[in-house]
Amino acid sequence: MTNASSPIQRTTADRDSDKAMLLALIQLAADVELFTIPLYMTSLYSIAGVKAQTDGTVVPYIGPNEAYTLQGLSSQRAYNVIYSVYIQEMLHLQLALNIGNVLGSTANLTQPVYPPKASDPNWIPCLGELANLNPQKYPEFANISATLGALDTNTINLFLAIELPDDDSLVPPPSIPLTCTPADVPTTTFGGIGNLYHIIEQYMNFEYTDDNNSTLFEYCYNQALAAAGTGGKITQVNQFAGSSSYSHMTLQVSEGATAAEALSQVTDMINGIVSEGEGSSISNYDFVSPNYRPDTDSSEIPADALWGAFSHFARFELVKSLYLDVVTWPLWRDKRLDQQGTGPWMWQDLVADPLAVTATQKAHAEAQAAAWNSDEIGTQLNDILNSTFDLFLTSINNSWAATPAPFPMAAMRSISSRVTSVWASGAVPQFIKPAPTPPGTTLHSCQGLNAQTEGGKAPGTCDCATAIAHTCAQTNSCKGQGGCGYAVDNTGSPDYYAVQGSQLNYIPSENACKGQGGCGAPIPNDQVFTEQFSATDYGPLNNTSVWDHARELFFTKNPGVTKTSLTTSPVRIILPPS
Repeated sequence: MTNASSPIQRTTADRDSDKAMLLALIQLAADVELFTIPLYMTSLYSIAGVKAQTDGTVVPYIGPNEAYTLQGLSSQRAYNVIYSVYIQEMLHLQLALNIGNVLGSTANLTQPVYPPKASDPNWIPCLGELANLNPQKYPEFANISATLGALDTNTINLFLAIELPDDDSLVPPPSIPLTCTPADVPTTTFGGIGNLYHIIEQYMNFEYTDDNNSTLFEYCYNQALAAAGTGGKITQVNQFAGSSSYSHMTLQVSEGATAAEALSQVTDMINGIVSEGEGSSISNYDFVSPNYRPDTDSSEIPADALWGAFSHFARFELVKSLYLDVVTWPLWRDKRLDQQGTGPWMWQDLVADPLAVTATQKAHAEAQAAAWNSDEIGTQLNDILNSTFDLFLTSINNSWAATPAPFPMAAMRSISSRVTSVWASGAVPQFIKPAPTPPGTTLHSCQGLNAQTEGGKAPGTCDCATAIAHTCAQTNSCKGQGGCGYAVDNTGSPDYYAVQGSQLNYIPSENACKGQGGCGAPIPNDQVFTEQFSATDYGPLNNTSVWDHARELFFTKNPGVTKTSLTTSPVRIILPPS
């Protein structure tokens, strides 16, 4: 480990180049945190399970500490443990972005690539060749491929390599100051994620002897404050505030903090990231320092807090002892295909009580089973996931901008259901950047809402949305593309219904601007207008179909289009409502 001792002495002639290097390092830290999230999420939601809805229907999905039907105790425990790491990786991403803003960086998250090097799938950012980390102790690391996949030997070993404590790595960190250029930082090997953060800490503490031993952190922080302008403030985001989270841990730099106070807070954030990931050296790296554990003194302890005392590495060692008893979606589907010889899904899988269903409920379940078993559904769901995640990253960047947009919490929560849907359809989640929409494409939010002939389909008869797929409020990329059903006011905040006479952004396909509009595109078949936020003037729309209302409005705006009955597309049947 590379904990700083005495600060490195520099002169102001080096300061701007030092700052450029520091910003490159914190960008790499944010990229590494982001890199783990689709990896962990993909394996997490490969665990097979279904959730019963209040209306008696059943959907593929699992979650922590709720009434989900899972394939045994090992599946539930493995899910909860991986979930706890996944949640903390999102916390670490928040911390890295907050630190970046304090240093004068700009959030610039882009879609990770898996594997990062197609020619060398054993290489990942920051760590380099996984085979080299500790060949004697972990020879299995030589066989790792840094690809997305279900929970299996490869993914678990990949997770253990990522979270390996620095003291267990035989790859030394680079000497300080770095001799590479900032552009070379993304491909520089640090020997461990903890080493990267400790080098960031060392850089922040560089002292400039010809400027009263002022630090690089002071220089960066004062410039960031100056860029914020008079009365301005450096954007900090905290989505983990609250009594059941991390009330005792530093999650952001305080507004108005002095440079010394800000440096102390940033240092505490770095220590929290490293302690949660690789543990504390005083406990053989199995346990997290009490200062950085999630709260466990509330009456309802969240799942991530249940395992908060253990380092990420120790948690994945536990998962490795459980995974052979875990049923994943690929295993479930293979077993079903061997038993039935037909599509794995049956209508009985999609209702809570097959012996007590009405004819309507049975027909609905049969349509869903046919949709899950359709040939192209995996490709379509992957396309939706890819677009959804790409827009989510754009929204995250906007949340850390100088003039921040609201954090897309609803969209973040919805991505997990998209990952589950891909697995349940028989495909593997891709998380790849979607191809650009062809120029001249007329964009609309769902099936049957095309005002022009599209792909040989007459107006009002198209198969699906041409708008970029997204999950929920604040992530749609343009006006007129929100599926809606949730009300969103002019600022994009989904916390109350728009009133008559104001911007009625809950009208399907008529949201006024990007970031305004909910329920996603395409519009799920089961999506209804809801009173989730409050009830003022939705009136007769409550609990009615969003898509039906969108079609009514479409024909009102396009009186020359012939009204044609459409068969609901499989992807709309499968997508869960927001």
